[in-house]
Amino acid sequence: FEEQFLNGKIEVELVPMGTLAERMRCAGAGIPAFFTRTGVGTLVHHGGMPQRYSADGKRSVIQSSAPRESRRFAIPDVTANGEAEAEYLMEEALHGDFALVKAWKGDTEGNLVYRKTARNHNPPVATAGRITIAEVEELVPAGTLDPDLIHTPGIYVDRVVQGERMGVIERLTLADDEESSFSPASNPADRLRERIVRRAALELKDGDYVNLGADDH
Repeated sequence: FEEQFLNGKIEVELVPMGTLAERMRCAGAGIPAFFTRTGVGTLVHHGGMPQRYSADGKRSVIQSSAPRESRRFAIPDVTANGEAEAEYLMEEALHGDFALVKAWKGDTEGNLVYRKTARNHNPPVATAGRITIAEVEELVPAGTLDPDLIHTPGIYVDRVVQGERMGVIERLTLADDEESSFSPASNPADRLRERIVRRAALELKDGDYVNLGADDH
């Protein structure tokens, strides 16, 4: 992926995970745009984020992001210093030509039931696609699923495929008792992650709580 991007083979738009999920949710709900504080004051806001490089090997930027429309809203206590007004960026709904989702169960009418973390982004993805294709672990006849347990109604699903081989991706990492004490990272990638975590920790005070990745509010 990195090689394709840096050599001009693909165009890339960097979007925070929570913003991406909300853009897709809005697409499914018929909402054209929304405002968020995520990205205010960055290249996402002011424009200039590289989106495509030249294919001649020189890695010249040939396409950059445009500035985002922004507005200020009078909403009390939305900032750390209690300002009564804050700036928000406008993000447009994101419609996909195709939506590929994975569900635990599905019926022949396209109604889907997800399990555990599969409920995070699969529901908004399913509603945002012009053509939605669902892979299910178990395919059952219409009317079998409890209506109260259905997460994605079949009206949003165009194709249902029963998976034949289901793989579980898990990277289990455990430390022995003698290794449980802290030790500095040994490779460059881990050292970089450690620096990011240490810097983020400086922003936290006792009693704070943090949303990681899945939301931007």
